[in-house]
Amino acid sequence: MTKLSAKVFKRELKQRILPFWRNLRDPQYGGFFGYVHHDLTINKHCDKHAIATARLLWGFSAAYKTLGIKEDLIMAEHAYDFLVNELYDKTSGGFFAQVTYKGGLVSTMKHTVFQAYVLYGLSEYYSITNNQEALLHAKRLFYLIEEKAFSDKDNKYIEALDGSWIPSDKNIMARKDLAFDRTGVCYLHLLEGYTNLYRIWPDASLRNKIQWLLDLLDQKIYNPDAKGFGIYFDENWKQVSDSVSYGRDIESSWLIWDAMTTIGYENDHFRSKLLEVVYNTSEVALQEDGSFYIGMEQGLVDRHLWWYAHTEAIIGFFNAYEMSGEKMYYEMSKKVWHRAEKLFIDVRKNSEWLACINPDGSIRTEEAMVTEWKTFYHTGRLCCEMIKRLNRK
Repeated sequence: MTKLSAKVFKRELKQRILPFWRNLRDPQYGGFFGYVHHDLTINKHCDKHAIATARLLWGFSAAYKTLGIKEDLIMAEHAYDFLVNELYDKTSGGFFAQVTYKGGLVSTMKHTVFQAYVLYGLSEYYSITNNQEALLHAKRLFYLIEEKAFSDKDNKYIEALDGSWIPSDKNIMARKDLAFDRTGVCYLHLLEGYTNLYRIWPDASLRNKIQWLLDLLDQKIYNPDAKGFGIYFDENWKQVSDSVSYGRDIESSWLIWDAMTTIGYENDHFRSKLLEVVYNTSEVALQEDGSFYIGMEQGLVDRHLWWYAHTEAIIGFFNAYEMSGEKMYYEMSKKVWHRAEKLFIDVRKNSEWLACINPDGSIRTEEAMVTEWKTFYHTGRLCCEMIKRLNRK
């Protein structure tokens, strides 16, 4: 099994991933086409979403920073223009959830997770352009989230809000079979967005919120019995579901460590927990052939293999290797990468990564190649992160 190489990830990013996403640019109405069927047919009349636009903004910006290809700067500018011209709420601030392919308003929802991803994208875009308007949008959005979404009374972030920033019961994370008050996912992605913002704007109040989020993830969301991070909670931070997400756990391990190192926050106890999380996923999710199970519901492991769980496992295991110096984590990262190559890289011309493989090894063809959730974010970030880490190694 060949060693991990920055050259391989550069080739994957340059020759497969970037051409696929560039091809989805909508030259007529702006933004990017929002849906591609498994058969690679593009739905040019599909709605366009803030979460997808923000992730594409981040992705093309990160790719330009990594490879320096001018076309990706142009793509990032294209994503930015659509975000601020079509999805920005000029009356109440923040960014709408969804518009038509022509830019007509569909959903005014302002879920906190969506706003966090917009911060993530705006920050990355500013880092390659020094665009002062983008920085201003990012600062305003941070202050709005803190003003409108954070509840001092309950010491929590309200996750679902309407177009006027009024709390709503329409939570995108909702499960019909479950009553809950908050999700661990929201806090993780807020941390992700705030950390990227801090890189370009090291503000003291922002740093305080990042540390608050880190302490919350450590003290409330981390589950010492499961050696992972909880998903659904009631108003007292009691878990209300036995759902386990191994993919989210290993993603959390490296995103949290990234936040800690970015703000210079030292917490050896939490560091040990993060390594404990990674080791636990290696015991329960990582298979001998390098497959990585996504999670468990009601005590049953989901044996479908999902692309994003594998991309996060590759980064997460490599990050644990960097944190600890333990060579076994390097070997795990390598094993998952070589398995992911075989499982998900689509050999069809002008394609990218498949979404899911069934337990019997067949391709889950009902899963689309592109949706508002399946974007450049996981595959592109995998390549950018691994290029950066392998080059410094």
